[in-house]
Amino acid sequence: MKKRILNSSILFLSMGPINIHAQNLFVNNWGSGTVAEYGSDGSLINGSFVSTSAGPFGIMFDSSGNLYMSTAEINGSADIAKYSPSGVLLEPNILFGNGGGLPGNQFPGMAFDSLGNLWVTGASYLYEINPAGMAVQGIYVGNSFVRHIAIAPNGNIFVSRELGGSPGAVSEYSSTGSLINATFADSSSGLLNPGAMAFESSGNLWVTDQDRNMLDEYDSSGTQLKTISVAALNGPEGLAIDGNGNFWVGNLNSGGNIVEINSDGNVLNIINNVPEPNDLAFQPVAVPEPSVLGLLAFSSTILLARSCRKEMK
Repeated sequence: MKKRILNSSILFLSMGPINIHAQNLFVNNWGSGTVAEYGSDGSLINGSFVSTSAGPFGIMFDSSGNLYMSTAEINGSADIAKYSPSGVLLEPNILFGNGGGLPGNQFPGMAFDSLGNLWVTGASYLYEINPAGMAVQGIYVGNSFVRHIAIAPNGNIFVSRELGGSPGAVSEYSSTGSLINATFADSSSGLLNPGAMAFESSGNLWVTDQDRNMLDEYDSSGTQLKTISVAALNGPEGLAIDGNGNFWVGNLNSGGNIVEINSDGNVLNIINNVPEPNDLAFQPVAVPEPSVLGLLAFSSTILLARSCRKEMK
């Protein structure tokens, strides 16, 4: 009996940790009109996970693994399509299909907040779309082209802005859309042409800069902490951070490619022949909460110890 109890407990505890970093990378290829899927090692899985004649601008996933893709202008306006985790089209026109179409010929930036509202950048505006697909507010960002968007752990919203012939900037808004800082990051820190942005696990913001061929890190106050500059960065635009904290960057120059770089600035991988990778996103992996696994393992250990102690008596 002792042997059966002990072996059963060891079997449960030896399940080992689940790899939460095995995420697949998705890349919008504006030049080919597709969204491609790559493995966590950079190997191509599906070059046409999604294919569209409209041209994909921005991509993102919700917590269920559904893909959202903004398309170029069709019949006077752009829209956003929703696909299942396997690439099946679920909703072709999220905005116009619900009567909430927005002006603009492209929506390069998209992000969900904690309440399920979708924030979208388009032309000179930042839009908030409720879960029903209706625009509830449009925020004029200024005389600029608003590009990418990222939402901080505290819910604040960050947008990158292109200012024509002048250096661009990153602006910060509250979770309700109130302007906090129009120049959270700008040319005063060397930033010239900000593109995609992503928050790492520490809460710091990383921004691509096409003109300087660099990655910049900022803390919550807008102080620049670090810059990564390597020869492999050549017109960096798209950006995503994997579960290991490595950066995947989409370069627009030299025919387009994707570069994987660690936090020390070492190039780990290069994927060539990726035309115009404007946006990158990792698909969420559904796994049990580590805290739950830890609690079960801890409880099993306590029960095992109690059983052994009773039998010793």
